[in-house]
Amino acid sequence: MKTSILLSVLSFGVVLFQPVTAEWEKRPVAYVWTSEEKAATTPEGLLRGTIYDIKRDRRGKLKPEVQQHSGDWWNYVRNDYMNTMKDIMNRRHSDIKYNYEYTTPCAVGHLYLQRRYGVNMDGELDLAAGKSIGDAASDFVSETQQAIPGGWIGVFKGRVVAPKTMKFRFVGSADDTLMVRFGGKVVLESGYVLPSVFTGNNSDEAFSKGTDKQYIQNLRNGKDPKHKGYRLIQLKSAGFFNDSFGGLTGGTPVSVQEGKEYPIEIIIGECGRHGFYYLLTQEVTKDKKAPLMLFRTNEDWPVSPQDGESGPAYSKDSPVWKTVSAAKKKKKGKK
Repeated sequence: MKTSILLSVLSFGVVLFQPVTAEWEKRPVAYVWTSEEKAATTPEGLLRGTIYDIKRDRRGKLKPEVQQHSGDWWNYVRNDYMNTMKDIMNRRHSDIKYNYEYTTPCAVGHLYLQRRYGVNMDGELDLAAGKSIGDAASDFVSETQQAIPGGWIGVFKGRVVAPKTMKFRFVGSADDTLMVRFGGKVVLESGYVLPSVFTGNNSDEAFSKGTDKQYIQNLRNGKDPKHKGYRLIQLKSAGFFNDSFGGLTGGTPVSVQEGKEYPIEIIIGECGRHGFYYLLTQEVTKDKKAPLMLFRTNEDWPVSPQDGESGPAYSKDSPVWKTVSAAKKKKKGKK
């Protein structure tokens, strides 16, 4: 019987997928389009994403509440963040149009952005500086655009092909939010901030829900009504997540068939100034001991940051969920 070896991302080298054109610049967790020309296609093996800045209106101007409270602006964009996230969760996408959309796209082959240290959370919003060291948004935005730290949402979409027939669940954690819609249904919601509990006037509750002791206990007992089928997964390599969230969050089980295509949408967001995002999978087995797999759509492996931690361990046998390009979809539709 073959034994899967669990590895920290620090323990093996990096294999880089070659983008179709040089204009797609490789960053630690993403490929970013850096040309002034419009990016017509997404490189094979990547999910295309769009980044939205919730601190600015659709024209790019800072919202009045952010200008007035530059020292603690994140407390004044919470409702915008929650309303936008909940709209995305409910497939309305109406509130997101009121926020600034970065004009150049990005694309990812996995989402495994480690917790980083040395990020200054204090002080006023510095527009001249543009972005801060360790700010997660800077990984997804072109250098030609001003990436203001924090207060952003990323939406990544595509179609993927199941690598095998199985029943599995997405597993993850985030600062602040990680959601996955697969096959048309939200099957994972995790992190500090949970949009599903937001009712329009309870942003404080929604922002602390992920670490709430009663919520953690309900998840552990399978009794949370908004997160059916969820479970908490504890690893020796994930002590921070065990202590803060009760473990990594395992979402609703999903069944797939090898070779079949499925639509996927991954939503991440950060209301403060820095974040982390881990998206893995685990096959559902009777003994509940299947290894965690990195969810990836190409041969890339995560790059380890010099100022952060290695993150939850996963198997080096993590399969590739191949993407379906727009061209292939059109060709298939004509048959």
